[in-house]
Amino acid sequence: MGGSTVSLVLSFPRPSTRPQRRRTRAPVDPFIGVAQIVVAIGVMAAILLQSRGSGLSATFGGDSSVYRSRRGVEKRLYQFTVALAILFAVVSMIGFLFSDTRGVL
Repeated sequence: MGGSTVSLVLSFPRPSTRPQRRRTRAPVDPFIGVAQIVVAIGVMAAILLQSRGSGLSATFGGDSSVYRSRRGVEKRLYQFTVALAILFAVVSMIGFLFSDTRGVL
C-alpha cells in the first residue's frame, strides 16, 4: 500500500493594513442648515416678545393681569410665532429626508 498523505491548508484572509472607513451620516445641506438656524432664531425672538406680563402691551404701559384676548400686534405676533414653529418643523423634516441615512442604524 502506498502511503499517500493529504495535507489540508487553511488560509485566513490577511487583515487589511488600511483602517476601514465607517459609514457616517452625510452632513446637512448648507442651505437647509442655515435656514434652520435662521428660523430657530426667529422662533426664539417671537416667543420672547410675547412672554406673559411683559409683552408688547406692558412695553407701552398697559400692565393688566386680567385675562384678555389678543388684539392687533399681539395677535399677529402670536400667528407669526405659530407659522415660524411650523416652518421650523418642516425645514427639520426636509433636512432629515435629504441627509444620507443608509448604514446608520
